Amino acid sequence: MAPQQKHVIKSPYPDVAIPDVDFASFILSESRVARSKDKPALIDGPTGAVITHGELARQSIALANGLYQLGLAPGDVIAIYSPNHIEYALALLAAMRIGVIVTTANPTYTAEELVFQLTDSRARLLITIPDVLANAEIAVKQCPLVRHVYLFGSLGAGGRAPLRTLHRYSLDFPRSPMFRPTDTAVICYSSGTTGRPKGVELTHRNLVSNIVCMHAQDVPYLRPSEVFLGVLPMFHCYCLVVVLFYSLWLDSAIVVMPRFDLSHMLSHIERYKVSWLHIVPPIVIGLAKSPLVEGRDLSSVRIVFSGAAPLGADVEEAARKRLPAQVVVKQGYGMTELSPLSHVNPSGKVRGGTIGVLIPNEEALIVDPDTGAPLPPGSEGELWVRGPNVMKGYLNNAAATAATIVSGEGWLRTGDIARVDADGYFSITDRLKELIKYKGLQVAPAELEAVLLTHPGVADAAVIPVPDVDAGELPRAYVVLKQAGGKAEEDKAAKDIAAFVEKKVAPHKKLRGGVVVIKEIPKSASGKILRRVLRDSAVNKSKL
Repeated sequence: MAPQQKHVIKSPYPDVAIPDVDFASFILSESRVARSKDKPALIDGPTGAVITHGELARQSIALANGLYQLGLAPGDVIAIYSPNHIEYALALLAAMRIGVIVTTANPTYTAEELVFQLTDSRARLLITIPDVLANAEIAVKQCPLVRHVYLFGSLGAGGRAPLRTLHRYSLDFPRSPMFRPTDTAVICYSSGTTGRPKGVELTHRNLVSNIVCMHAQDVPYLRPSEVFLGVLPMFHCYCLVVVLFYSLWLDSAIVVMPRFDLSHMLSHIERYKVSWLHIVPPIVIGLAKSPLVEGRDLSSVRIVFSGAAPLGADVEEAARKRLPAQVVVKQGYGMTELSPLSHVNPSGKVRGGTIGVLIPNEEALIVDPDTGAPLPPGSEGELWVRGPNVMKGYLNNAAATAATIVSGEGWLRTGDIARVDADGYFSITDRLKELIKYKGLQVAPAELEAVLLTHPGVADAAVIPVPDVDAGELPRAYVVLKQAGGKAEEDKAAKDIAAFVEKKVAPHKKLRGGVVVIKEIPKSASGKILRRVLRDSAVNKSKL
């Protein structure tokens, strides 16, 4: 039965027009490049090397020409297997200029994991760096479709040439689009915490729509020369679109960090006067609690945007209090399948602990997770989202696509439990599949994690269910202490933390499964807690 229209929640913003154009032309339009050609577009954090907007446009044409002369055509796929690099955007935009699809791979993948992605995406060319070339070579030997391997940077290695040797500055390749905006532009693979990763096909129109809709909300808070920080992994859709592509489209600069290091991040903020900081909850926790923040000059920062995982209101507020007075700390929400953003807190009207409101052109439903029936405002249920940013589908996986997108209606089932208040602000309770059922009552791990992080001795935390004959499941906490100690100190801390939580939650939310002290919470590159790893260790009674 089709959802009842009266329960559809609409964005508080008016719809905006979506340009009917391919993504490279959207980012690198002649008028945009002309007015910003001499401004820095990409800054290498460690070295200070710069690529201007004009150089990016020229070099992307030259590289597109080189890719075309290799025989790559619209619909072909190239893969990037690399940490963040100043040439990452160049490779993406060059490929998109000629309709070639890019799939971005996690640089920490094993050779076996890389083989799966290269095979599933049918990649024909691989771009990597010397540091992970050995893994790449092992994978390529098992992927006969991959005919070429090139390296970011100026130096070759292992017999492989730099990508820049492909630059061809002649203009003898087709300049007019040979493809449609509805064609696939990128294939980002989901984190794969429940089985094999799935290739999410995002079209040129998906990406264009997400940027213009996101921008419509940001306009009042933008200044002429913003500086973004590329500290999150560019293979992940969050950094790829919300940080990298958005900064380029704004004629702004992005400081590229090859990997996260809090001390280096703070130094880059000081050196390059970063104004917009897109991060994930673990980094927000670092800003709120790490002694490394003391005495640092963060006066340039105006916006701290957290996404990819839930962030407790208390941690959000702790970070805000520790940062300069002008800094706005806010959350947003999205997923790769949404290109990736659907909700943002307006910078001028942040509601702590929420993911904000729908961006323009978006609609949402809160539905009963068992029946799919729409629920009235104020109810808690699964979040469904509809808009021009909803993915084309999962590559080579029609069954998974059908299970995620409601046929004929365009609703994307997020798998997240949410509620919305009277003002249109949404809150994520937890992942649908991660809810703990204690004697029939639901316990949200994210809620308990938010409480745990308010304990002065806790640096990080995660909560999972453990089986119980009588209750069904019990909540168990895994915590990282701010100060490590011996076994006696850890046992005492665990008891103290359990008692602390007990005073703050309803009886069915007590940590009856215990508190376990560990050295590090396992997380994906995007900052999501890998509960599967914790569950496996609990079942096997192995140490983390």
